[in-house]
Amino acid sequence: GRHRAEDPVDTAVGLSVLKKIGEEVEAGEPLVRVCFREESQLQGVLPYLEGAFKVEGSPCRPPELIRKVVC
Repeated sequence: GRHRAEDPVDTAVGLSVLKKIGEEVEAGEPLVRVCFREESQLQGVLPYLEGAFKVEGSPCRPPELIRKVVC
């Protein structure tokens, strides 16, 4: 990760999505893996992650990746 586009990329920092949209999950199963060097980096991203996922009782359809082709 990096803070600004001109910063060098820190390859030890990042986010891996472990479950896809619509994929079944069990209680307590991780949805993402967050890698960080300092605790403050994790604390900075947690509010975004907490609002990024919605777990429901039934499967959902993944959104369309391509909505329209413009020629």
